[in-house]
Amino acid sequence: MKIIQFLPLVLLCCHAVFAEDPKSTELGNATQDTDGKVKELNFKNLAGFKYEYPYEEPKGKPWELKAQFEKRVPQHIRKLTGQRINLKGFMLPVETQKDRVTTFLLMPDQQACCFGRVPEPNEWVVVDMVPKEGGPILMDQLVQIEGKLIVEEQWEDGFFVGIYHVHASTVKKSN
Repeated sequence: MKIIQFLPLVLLCCHAVFAEDPKSTELGNATQDTDGKVKELNFKNLAGFKYEYPYEEPKGKPWELKAQFEKRVPQHIRKLTGQRINLKGFMLPVETQKDRVTTFLLMPDQQACCFGRVPEPNEWVVVDMVPKEGGPILMDQLVQIEGKLIVEEQWEDGFFVGIYHVHASTVKKSN
């Protein structure tokens, strides 16, 4: 199932609300990567600005689209593209193979369901596992991912997918 087919369902029709404290996923401010180390990020940092995405896939010349994106996303966020990061959150599987997850959404809390609140577009990360066999399915618990972050608006078949995308090398239960 393509992520665009699943995303509206995820955001509007989840089956439960959990009473986790949304602040439990905070790690502090993003650190500067001065010596090739992995950056520790958190959702407070990633979602710390008002992001208003266009409801239709933007059309125009590449430099026009880039300028529009730069108006919507602050520079300190855009410059995270290409960085190896650690991020904690809650897994919502989108694609699986057997008993492994290959694509999932990482969210700051478990309240982003139909009985809770709809997350803002900068409050989820689309995670694709780099190992082709995927990673463990770890729902209903705080997980930590490590991987390469890409910050860009992505659209699939005319539908908005998100601005944060990680090619994750690992996913594990968080301590």
